[in-house]
Amino acid sequence: MDLFVAEDIYESPDLTREFAALLIELDDVEAPFVPQALAYASQPLAVDINRWRALGELAVQFDIYEVAASLLAGFKRWQDPHQLATLATLTSNPNASLELRSHVSQMVDAGGFQDAMTRIVRIRLKELEPASDLERTLDAQSWPGKYRPQTFSAVAPVVYLSDVDAPPDQYWKVAAALVDSGARIRRVSSDLSSLRDQAWASANFPVVVWGGSGRAHWRKLTGFENFPAVQVPPDLRQTLALARLVNDVAAAMPSGVLLDSRRAASFSSTDVFSPELLGEGAFDSAEMIFLGGASRSILQRLAKEALQPAGDRAQHHWAFDQLITLRLIQVFKSRNKHFRGPAQDLTRRLHDIAAASEVTQVAIDVHGQMYTDKGDGFESLVSGQRALDGVLLVDEALKSFKIGGGIVVPDLLRPSPRTAVDPSVLAGTPTIRERRVSARSIAEINLHGIDVLRSAYPELDPTEIGEGLRLGNQILAVRS
Repeated sequence: MDLFVAEDIYESPDLTREFAALLIELDDVEAPFVPQALAYASQPLAVDINRWRALGELAVQFDIYEVAASLLAGFKRWQDPHQLATLATLTSNPNASLELRSHVSQMVDAGGFQDAMTRIVRIRLKELEPASDLERTLDAQSWPGKYRPQTFSAVAPVVYLSDVDAPPDQYWKVAAALVDSGARIRRVSSDLSSLRDQAWASANFPVVVWGGSGRAHWRKLTGFENFPAVQVPPDLRQTLALARLVNDVAAAMPSGVLLDSRRAASFSSTDVFSPELLGEGAFDSAEMIFLGGASRSILQRLAKEALQPAGDRAQHHWAFDQLITLRLIQVFKSRNKHFRGPAQDLTRRLHDIAAASEVTQVAIDVHGQMYTDKGDGFESLVSGQRALDGVLLVDEALKSFKIGGGIVVPDLLRPSPRTAVDPSVLAGTPTIRERRVSARSIAEINLHGIDVLRSAYPELDPTEIGEGLRLGNQILAVRS
């Protein structure tokens, strides 16, 4: 969360995406404190008007109305009318302080600003009726409940995001994916018992919910009998879950209002199946055994047949696509469904997935045939026939699974909360997240003592050291 006050993020040419990427990575401990952290960031950033404005823009995009009080304090320093418009937008949320909203109105009265800017702020405060097409578009963005769907073609997509029953880390992941796809979030708090102004809500724009309680809460708040509601999938870690969710939200938008789900796809593990990443990596036998969930004998057999390694006999290594192939074989085995086709078929299928442009779930059967999700079942890409049994979602190869003896094979991309596997970083060996420090090197240096380790990596906190040690020791144990 310290990153929220780092100066460089607010100078990024793509600030929204940088911030969204931070939200995607938050865990369930950090996520509940996003509003407080952003409000805290306003204090050091208020000394620079450009960073201060950037903070306000972020707050509007994610509807983090909790920042309003801090931004109001900054306004007294800069007297920036653009920030008054930001404050007018933030305080329109039903959970925002009415007192703050009154302060914004008073500052407009006292202002001496250009008439056009004054009108913009008053429209956002709902104190003025629009007098031009441009002002009507602004009014429709601020108060969509006043307008019919045909008015929304020039309006940024509004998405109501309910936090009823929402795990905080999932909540901000969804918010990040939606905003990065072009949506304007309106946060709907479970604390709300009524809307201050019904025009804030529109039955034409979708509400994203985590279950029936979220739908019921929205219906009670708005009085809407019919409205588009999009259910968040149960497992957002699945490869295409966020992209599919954004697709569903896009489909629920009024005609002419568009979201770009391709951006959201890059926040999921879809990038794992990019042609570039599949061919990268140089995993040695210890990493293949540990991350692949295979015994040494299985790896040796496959190395002679289908998963032939690169390098000389003394230093074999395998690419990322071969590691995923090994995991697919082992996941089939863990479910008592032995893969009967050549392992090369699985590797080829991974590259077929990488070459496909359509966002969809993909499954493979024990013969290596590929199927795509049609909503009501999986259909073969070759024959068009429906899958009857034995198909395995390719996503399952990325997630943790159990093999014989109750041994747990770790999640491929996130072996633990603070570690990661990225084939483009240090040849794919597990590292501390967002640092070029391998788990194996932590374990090896620790053999010389914890003080030596801390001296070698003073930037690592105790949790990172602990997780790196556990993971590194497991890899070293395989090698010995």
